[in-house]
Amino acid sequence: MSSVIKDYTLQAIRGVKRGTEQSVLETAINVTAQAKDLAPVDTANLKGSIMWKTGSNAGGYGEQGETTSPTLTSGIPKGGAIVGSACEYAVYQEYGTRKMFAQPYLRPAVDMVARDGDLQTAMYKAMFDSVAKELKKK
Repeated sequence: MSSVIKDYTLQAIRGVKRGTEQSVLETAINVTAQAKDLAPVDTANLKGSIMWKTGSNAGGYGEQGETTSPTLTSGIPKGGAIVGSACEYAVYQEYGTRKMFAQPYLRPAVDMVARDGDLQTAMYKAMFDSVAKELKKK
């Protein structure tokens, strides 16, 4: 009697890849939604411009299937995703300027979604990082 051992390595690799892609996609969508909730400027321009895009060219403004702006396309790692805004002043809201305090919304969103952080801890961390950077300038 001979035993045949079937190799399921390729199926396992495909399953892990699909699961990872789904996790990255869900995380990007959730970070986008959380960042919109935390965005300090209550206008459609900033909140409406926060979007996600994956390395497989899927993208949206919160829900799967919506198209993204072509301006949010650089630096997407293979198998990864980015969340951000093409709005001109988004970076100034996030990091502040020499005339304006930072009002972070994206970094706390990442902490809250990807790292299971709470709002208070996430905001403290983002603000502390911004203040430390400002103090180094002086």
